[in-house]
Amino acid sequence: MSVILIILLTLAAAAVHFKFFIEDPSGGLIYGLTGIGYLGLLGLVYLPFPFLEKLHGLARWLLAGYAAIVIVAYIVFGIQHKQWTVPLGPVTVLIELILIVLLVVEVRQPTDASATTSQPRSTDVDGC
Repeated sequence: MSVILIILLTLAAAAVHFKFFIEDPSGGLIYGLTGIGYLGLLGLVYLPFPFLEKLHGLARWLLAGYAAIVIVAYIVFGIQHKQWTVPLGPVTVLIELILIVLLVVEVRQPTDASATTSQPRSTDVDGC
């Protein structure tokens, strides 16, 4: 379930940034790049390519960090320019905060492989 939520929240955050880019392509280039960043990191997290499997854990941390940086940038921009793009800006920040929490929870959950290797095998009872 968390996988679906992470994907949907990331797509929503990317869509909001693409919306701002489409409204002002010359001045909103940073929004387009932010949307591309979200999609690229989402791909690193979940695309089932064998050469990416080792990067999935790191990519989750990168996506969470990326969302945190975007939130900080939104706050700094809002303070400097007195523009908060209400209600879409705060809603997007909420989306990004939930995304960060879900990614951190997902990273901290043991994988199936580590869960099975940490438990003793049934043949290991009493050293037999």
